[in-house]
Amino acid sequence: MGDRPYGRLPIKLERPDGSFTGARSNIDGFANFVTSIGNKDAEIYEAGVYSLRAVYPKGWQSLSDADQQQYEFVERANAGGGLTPVETCAPIGVAPILSVRGRFVARDDADAGNYEVLALGPDGAYHKVSTDTKGNYRFVAEPGNWVVEIRDADGATVSLRPVAVEYGAVVMSETILDQQMAPPEGSGARKLGFDDLVISDSLFEIPSGYGGLEWRNWIAVHNRFYSGSGYVNLTTSSEYVAYNSSGVPAWMASEEPFDFIGTYIGVAWPRGEEDYVFVKAWRGADLAYSDRLRLSDNGPVFFSADYRGITRLEFSSGNYERIVLDDFQFRLGAEQ
Repeated sequence: MGDRPYGRLPIKLERPDGSFTGARSNIDGFANFVTSIGNKDAEIYEAGVYSLRAVYPKGWQSLSDADQQQYEFVERANAGGGLTPVETCAPIGVAPILSVRGRFVARDDADAGNYEVLALGPDGAYHKVSTDTKGNYRFVAEPGNWVVEIRDADGATVSLRPVAVEYGAVVMSETILDQQMAPPEGSGARKLGFDDLVISDSLFEIPSGYGGLEWRNWIAVHNRFYSGSGYVNLTTSSEYVAYNSSGVPAWMASEEPFDFIGTYIGVAWPRGEEDYVFVKAWRGADLAYSDRLRLSDNGPVFFSADYRGITRLEFSSGNYERIVLDDFQFRLGAEQ
């Protein structure tokens, strides 16, 4: 993604007198503190050495040694607020902890403990992955192409799913072990970044036919249009994303069956973290896939869906918040 501003990062500030205050970074990536000498309603009100520390959200980490800094304020009569720093802060780097997580459902409600999950990494080595009694698994991953393999008690492979780890953590759709294997990679995959619909820093309703799909209730928007950190943090390419208008369910469809490979996804505002995002897909009138995701505005995860041969795909929020997508990936001409 390159270096992008990061919004709503908590910054904790310790004053020279030992008291604390805090702020969050804005959509430009800056955390601002009010300075006014002698005014204890301001965050910075006296000369001295201040300690600053970044507080990273769950699933995120520091990229540098600059997450803890000290800097000195001195009195200057002609400075705004009567105080000025001797030097400004060094930039703070933040990045997601790359990982892959998912869940499998065993045949005939068999014990998940009868199955083994292995991860084949970019290094060509297999890594054994621990699971719980419900078939949930998670492993930390380096960037590159992985394969998640599930074997039964006899050592036979019952599921084989490729997954690419790039810009963020990956959440895999629920794996039903009696379903067919995933189709081969490289078979006409398309990626939509919503960057070719809007020519200004505004918004535009995604028209039916975009990318060969029918779209309903999706808006393409410049990530700074609403001044919301979620839109900025969730952008993975260029400066545009898609979201569901008014927080109501939104869908894509095609008379010709298509495969939904996956998408980067999150929620636009903190309130969206309080409930699930539901993803459902149909083949004609029959519900074929259903997943629920717990997302945030801190940054996107890649939802590795691997939904095959579907005709309709719907996203909805349990509390009717905005769901944000970028780099939506699919294949047309799939077999049912």
